[in-house]
Amino acid sequence: MNKKYIFILFLLIIILGFLFFIMQNKNNNQIIKIGYVGPLSGSASEFGKLEVDSIKLALEDINYTIDGKQVQLILEDSKCESKDAINAATKLINLNNVKMILGDVCSASTIAMASVTEKNNVLLLTGAASDPQISDIGEYIFRLTPKDDDFYVPVAEYYFNQGYRNISLIIANSEYCISAKEIFIKKFEELGGKVLTTEIITDKDIKTNILKIKQFNSEAILIIPQTGMTSGGIIAKNIKEIWPEITILGVYPMESENDIFLSKGALEDVIIYSMASTVKNGNYLIEKYKIKYNKEPVIPYGVLATYDRIMILKESIENCKEIDTLCMKEYITNTAFNLSLGEYSFDEKGDIDTFYTAVFKIKNNKAISIIDEIIIKK
Repeated sequence: MNKKYIFILFLLIIILGFLFFIMQNKNNNQIIKIGYVGPLSGSASEFGKLEVDSIKLALEDINYTIDGKQVQLILEDSKCESKDAINAATKLINLNNVKMILGDVCSASTIAMASVTEKNNVLLLTGAASDPQISDIGEYIFRLTPKDDDFYVPVAEYYFNQGYRNISLIIANSEYCISAKEIFIKKFEELGGKVLTTEIITDKDIKTNILKIKQFNSEAILIIPQTGMTSGGIIAKNIKEIWPEITILGVYPMESENDIFLSKGALEDVIIYSMASTVKNGNYLIEKYKIKYNKEPVIPYGVLATYDRIMILKESIENCKEIDTLCMKEYITNTAFNLSLGEYSFDEKGDIDTFYTAVFKIKNNKAISIIDEIIIKK
C-alpha cells in the first residue's frame, strides 16, 4: 500500500474518531444524570428501597424526561456508612459526571458525603437526614425533613399539654433516636415534666428493657422507633405483653399500616404524633405507591419527600435551561414550592422552613386523624 493511501486511511480514522467524540458529547448533553446514594443494603436498606421506589414513581410520572432530555438514574449503596457514602459520591461525580445527588437517609453519611459534593458544587438533596449539624455544612445541600429539634420539640410540647408529667422512654439504638431522645427530654423537662428513665434497645430481648422501665412509676411510655426489631409496632407488642395497663405514646411512623400490623393489636387506642401525609397530593401519592408496589410504605413521609426532590430538580432545571448547579441552587433557595409536602420554602441554611404534622389515634387497626394538620413554620 503506497504512502498516499496510508495517509488517507489515517485521515479517515481521525475524522471518524472526531465525529464519534462529537456524537458522544451530543448524546451526553441530551442526558440528565441524577445520582442516588443511600442504604441499598444493611440494616437501613428498607429506607433506601423506599426512596428508590419513590424516585422511580416520580420519574415515571414525568416519563423519565426533564426539559426534553432523558433522565438517567444512577444508584450507589452507602450502607449508611460514612466511608461508603464518600466513595459513592466521589464515583458519581468523577466517573459519572453527576451534578445532582439524592440521599442519604442517614445523617452521618450525609454529612460525610457533603465534604465531596460541596467542593464540586454538586447539589445534594436529602429527604430524611435530620441531624441539626447538617444546617451548617454547605451551600449546595437542601433537606426536606425537619431537623430533630424542629420535630421533637413540638412532640414534647404536645404530650406535656395532654397532661403527661412523669413518663419513660424506650428507643432504638441509633444516632437518630438518641438525638431525638435528648431533644425531647430537654424540652419536656423545661416545661415541667419528668422523664423517669430511658431504655435503649441494644439486643432482641426488648422485654428486659420493659421490665427495667416497669420499676418506675411511669404514667406512660413514649416509643421512639426505627425499623425491623425496633419498629414501633414490635416494641408496642412487647410492652403490652408485659405491662398491659400502661399507656403507650408514639411518634412517626407508628401510624403506618406496617407498624399497626406488627403490633398485633397493641397499638389500639394509642396516640401518635407524626408527620402529616395528608397535605396536598400526599394521600394520592401514598395510594399510588401502594398500588404500584403492592405494599405499605415503611415511612409514608419518605415517599413524599423523595417525590418532591425530583420535582424540585425538574423545576430548577427547566428554569435554568441547563444543568447549572449555581443557578439551580439560587432557584431552589428563592422559590416557594407547592408540592406533595405542602407549601414550603428553604431557609438560608437549606432547611425546609414549613412542615406539617398531625396527630393520629389507632382505632380498629386503622390510623384515624384526630388533628389533621399542624403547620409548623420556623
